[in-house]
Amino acid sequence: MKGKALEKFQEYVYSKYEIGYYQFLELPLVCQQALWVEFFESVGIYVYSEPVFHYGGISYFGFVDGFEFSKIKTDFFKTRPEALSKAIEKAILKVQF
Repeated sequence: MKGKALEKFQEYVYSKYEIGYYQFLELPLVCQQALWVEFFESVGIYVYSEPVFHYGGISYFGFVDGFEFSKIKTDFFKTRPEALSKAIEKAILKVQF
C-alpha cells in the first residue's frame, strides 16, 4: 500500500491504538493482519480466510468482499495466515481514496 491509502491506514491505526507505522511493523504478523482487516472493514472492504476440507487435509482460501466468492477466490494455501495475507494483498489493490 502506498500514497493516500497508506496515509489513511496510518491515521486509522494511530487514532485507534496510538501505534505508529514503525511500531506496527514490529508487531507479530497475526496482529498486523488483524489491524489490516479492521482498517479494510472501516472502509467497506471485507477480508477473511475460510478452511476447505478435502481428503488430503485442510486448505484455505482467502476472500475479499465475501459475497463474491466465485470472483475473488484465491489459490489454496496450507495455512490460514498465508491465505489471509494473499487476501490482504488483493484488498490493498481495491483501496482508493
